Amino acid sequence: MPNKVIKSIPNEFMMKQLKLANIAVFRVSLKGEIIYSNPVFDLFLGINLDHNKSIVPDWFWNNNKIKSIREKILKDKIFTERNIHFNSPAQKKTATIEVELICDASKTPLFIDGIIKNIINDNKITDKEIAFQKLENIIKEKNFQIKESKKQLSEEISERINVDLEFHKLNRILYAQMKSSLDGIILTDNNEKVIFYNNNLLKMWGIDEKIIQNKKIENFVEVIKKIVFDPEDCIIFDNLENAEDVGENILMRELHLLDGRFYEVYRSRVFSSWDEYYGRIWNFREITEKKKTFASLRLAKEVAESANSAKSIFLSNISHEIRTPLNCIMGFTELISQEDSIKKIHLNSSMILRESEILLMLINDLLDHSKLEAGKIVLDFKPFDIRQLIEHFADIIKIKAQGKGLEFTVDVQDDVPKYFFGDPLRITQILMNLTGNAIKFTSNGFVGIFVEKSGIIGGNCYLKFSIIDTGIGIPSEKINLIFEPFTQADGSTTRIYGGTGLGTTISKQFVELMNGQIGVESTLGKGSTFWFEISLALASKDDLEIEPDFDSKEIYDEIIENKGLKILIAEDYLPNQEVVKMYLKSLKLFPDIVNNGYEALRACQIEDYDLILMDLQMPIMDGYKAVENIRQLKSPSSNAIIIGLTAHADPGTREKCLQKMMNDVITKPIRKITFLQTLLKWIRTIGKDTFLFEKKTILTDEPLKETIDDTSNPINIADGIRDFDEEEEIFFTVLNKFLETLEDQISEMTKNIQNKEFTLVQMEMHKIRGGAANLFAMRIANLAGDIEKYITDKRFDELEAIFNNFKTEFQILKDFIENENN
Repeated sequence: MPNKVIKSIPNEFMMKQLKLANIAVFRVSLKGEIIYSNPVFDLFLGINLDHNKSIVPDWFWNNNKIKSIREKILKDKIFTERNIHFNSPAQKKTATIEVELICDASKTPLFIDGIIKNIINDNKITDKEIAFQKLENIIKEKNFQIKESKKQLSEEISERINVDLEFHKLNRILYAQMKSSLDGIILTDNNEKVIFYNNNLLKMWGIDEKIIQNKKIENFVEVIKKIVFDPEDCIIFDNLENAEDVGENILMRELHLLDGRFYEVYRSRVFSSWDEYYGRIWNFREITEKKKTFASLRLAKEVAESANSAKSIFLSNISHEIRTPLNCIMGFTELISQEDSIKKIHLNSSMILRESEILLMLINDLLDHSKLEAGKIVLDFKPFDIRQLIEHFADIIKIKAQGKGLEFTVDVQDDVPKYFFGDPLRITQILMNLTGNAIKFTSNGFVGIFVEKSGIIGGNCYLKFSIIDTGIGIPSEKINLIFEPFTQADGSTTRIYGGTGLGTTISKQFVELMNGQIGVESTLGKGSTFWFEISLALASKDDLEIEPDFDSKEIYDEIIENKGLKILIAEDYLPNQEVVKMYLKSLKLFPDIVNNGYEALRACQIEDYDLILMDLQMPIMDGYKAVENIRQLKSPSSNAIIIGLTAHADPGTREKCLQKMMNDVITKPIRKITFLQTLLKWIRTIGKDTFLFEKKTILTDEPLKETIDDTSNPINIADGIRDFDEEEEIFFTVLNKFLETLEDQISEMTKNIQNKEFTLVQMEMHKIRGGAANLFAMRIANLAGDIEKYITDKRFDELEAIFNNFKTEFQILKDFIENENN
């Protein structure tokens, strides 16, 4: 809005009238500064018309009565007082004074308007008083116009003040923004003199403000030229008038500093509201992290492309590796089908077996790598004899070495302890991968295994394994690729020697899972030494007796000898009850069965049990609470062997079971051989007063998805029947009961999900998971486990979808069984 002209004095007509008036008229500020006065007021004050009358004389302004009027008018806005005595330097006067306070729109006082009339000198009425009375009527007639002028004047002044305040406010906001900006900012005028900069600019460039304060911008430019890689980049500060940045903030250049930082520089010319060139502003923005991010993304892209290329090569190699044994298997199978000679059939069968083993090793490598990448493999923790492990391994691997005419040696240092806790299977696998590679890439000479003790800290021993060969060696520039997945040092080795390129990768991942390290030293054409070092907890020979190695017949014979045992099963899920009952029935053992912890406690008060199989999650009273109460009884059942049954195979669950005074834990799915091994171990202690809670007993099974990988069919009937000792009828009896129970559970869980009773759903799914796995129905078991986890993670919004999948899988399973029965 354009500014309006502020009228601070009356119009020309009024001006003439006031000059002729017989009264004193004035306008003064609150500080006594004269804004306007007529000749009568000047005469009243005794001021010469030619004199500077900017200040009201002290004798008038500080008159006691005038002071009082000034205080009152600030309160009442308008005031009249008669018979005011003034003592001027020339003479004493008496007069009547009328004043009015003038304010702006926000009611802020601006100045005082007033008139003085009835002026008496020496107590005599003057001629001017008569003249004043004549003019009084004229003034009254014009009073309305004066008030309107005052109103207009007040509004215009108020508007101007508001505009000034808003402008001031915006200036303060812009100033604060520039001061606090993360960018470094510098502003120059049209003479290139620095008129503003913020603190961030000084911090960015590490300069003293004295260099640029009220100085030409050249001072700043000379400083930054010394700390950037290319001083020519500072050309952005030259040729200002011819620059192209007309009124826009334009990215001019990137500056690269010697210390590694990067800045973006933005520049813009500044113009006044009437398009006059005012100056220029520069913004410096640090982009070092953005540069690093872009570089990281570019590197990640290159790595991903390289990995993708490596995988493509790997797929080509693996397809060749798989086709090779498959061709042999198919060829020899065809020969067998056409062969009459038993000798040749046996020979061809052995070739098929050998090629099948090669194919199986390839598939195992692929599965292990996939599981390791997904974090699905959990290391075992069991006692083992390291010397026995290496001897068994050497007996297998030396046949391959001798087959190539290589010398094969094994050297375990005398100071290496014999017994450890760890995962012997994975240690064997590492040795198999590294030693197998050594034999594969060695044409003559020897392959050796050297085992030494690096040191002992606390209860842990550091073992270093070295696999030495005199093979082809590895080029120094390729050593870093050896442990990368899907790669070999030279692509030609794949064509010559075969292999997937996963063996060393899997070995490295297993070693790292054991908190160890792995490496290689090699000379091209002379051989290589692969080594790995792991830390293992020390054990003793007594620890090995925790889990003896029994074959099935020994287990059956010994348990049958103890068929007078009193056994209690506490399990709320009918299919699981049937599985355990059938396992025991085949041994002429007939257990009592209860459905929850409370019933188990009551049974133990009535009967004396030797062995109790206790599910952990049951209604009314769970397994933990039931065991606590049973151990408090004064009956013989308080000393029974109690084995927990659970689908949770984690160490925390096992530790909790042992703390709650259980003797052992069997994880679901329950496998017959594992189940009977565990039973025999504890049956042997009955009657020997050896009620001790073992702390080193290993987990008897792995989690469900690690135990069974074959989910191509909804159920593996063949394995199920085999686990029921080929009792097909018994297997299908238990299976049909499972399906009937599951159908009822699905109906109940549908209501529970609608009512948001998710805990009840989770409890049912836990039962189903174990029961389905016991019967080798792994797809539905895995879905049940997934739903358990969804509820634990509170993913309730996804629950309905996965539950629908579960119901579909149930129908598939049901149809599959019906087709099998038909």
